[in-house]
Amino acid sequence: MVTRRAWAAPTTSAEATRRGVGRNRHNRERQDAALLRRVKILELWDEGAYLPTEHGARALLARQLGVDRSTISRDFRWLWQQMAVSMCPTCETPVIGGWWRELEREGRVRFTP
Repeated sequence: MVTRRAWAAPTTSAEATRRGVGRNRHNRERQDAALLRRVKILELWDEGAYLPTEHGARALLARQLGVDRSTISRDFRWLWQQMAVSMCPTCETPVIGGWWRELEREGRVRFTP
C-alpha cells in the first residue's frame, strides 16, 4: 500500500516520466473503449435492437454491454452532440435540427441556454 509519505517523497524525472506515460496509456485505453462502445450502440440501433427514446433502452444497453446505465447515458449525450441533436429540457427526448426551433416558435418549449 502506498502511503501519503511515499507520494510526498521527491521523485526522479525518470519516475515522473514513467508515471505520465502510464497515465496517458490508461487514459487512451479508456477513450478507445468508450469509442468502441459508442460504435456498438450505433450498430445495435441500426439493427433495430432498441429505440433510443424507448423506456428502458439505456438499462437494456447497459446490461448488454456490461457497463453502468449512467455510462450509457453519457454515451447517448456524446452521440447526440456529435449528430447535432438537442435534448428536450423537459423530457430528454432527442430533437433534431429545425424541429427544436419550430417548437420554440410555437411556444411549446422554451430554450434557455
